[in-house]
Amino acid sequence: FGDVAYFFVWAVTLTVPAAVTNNGAIRVQNVSGQGSGKIRLMLSGAGGPVFVNNGLVSLEGNGGDNGAAGNQPWAAFGSGTAGAGLTLAGTGTVSLASNLNVQPDSFAVLAGLATGTSLTNAAGHTIQGNGYIGLNLADGASGNTISAYRFNILVNQGLIRAIGSASNTWLQIQPSGGAFVNEAGGRLVTLLGTGTVMRIGSHTVATGFTNNGLLEARSGTLVAFGTATTARVNGELRGGGAYVVATNIFLADSATLAPGASEAADGTGASTVGLLTVTGNVA
Repeated sequence: FGDVAYFFVWAVTLTVPAAVTNNGAIRVQNVSGQGSGKIRLMLSGAGGPVFVNNGLVSLEGNGGDNGAAGNQPWAAFGSGTAGAGLTLAGTGTVSLASNLNVQPDSFAVLAGLATGTSLTNAAGHTIQGNGYIGLNLADGASGNTISAYRFNILVNQGLIRAIGSASNTWLQIQPSGGAFVNEAGGRLVTLLGTGTVMRIGSHTVATGFTNNGLLEARSGTLVAFGTATTARVNGELRGGGAYVVATNIFLADSATLAPGASEAADGTGASTVGLLTVTGNVA
């Protein structure tokens, strides 16, 4: 792709080969006032396709909810190939922008869009914003066909950053009954805006979370773990914000607690002076 923007309204799906490079801008948008539906960008390819993104992919859930089952105004992006292990590579950004202040169901979703998928956010690539990575909503009568196609496994080697400006903005990371691993060198950061929340795991679906890299809650922000989530920290917990643990968080001998925010907004650099708060059981 070059410097191109795509505008999607209503229930539209565009499928493109995953083995391409984006050097421009791709916009996946459910436009406000244009009804409800699911707007999808699917990346096709057997095996483990790699999408090289050196530009920007924007997912924007702006539509209005007409109340019909399955017509939540979601903008979604994913592999679309059953069993595929999608890798997001390159130096670019996938940005999620939900519109929950105006419409409670207006989600931006990074999901598998097919059964049995996995996602790797490679070193150098960024996923940021507010919305869902995985989307573990209940299926069934609501007709949530996107939520039925969750990632089973999530691996972060780059940067995942929660960004919000209001108390009901969050980035929720929810594999479907599998594992979420933040590898060594990977960074998970909550940033910008009092009340910004990064939610890890689910309250209903068992999830294993392992932090081998950096997990940081900036001042005024929150990292919360689901009640069905088992969390283990082999790497670093940092920040001047808060961590809420529903069950237990296990700290390995190699774990580091670093009160204070990182010097840089991407979680790099030394930590500054601050107070790190953990609410819950630490083992």
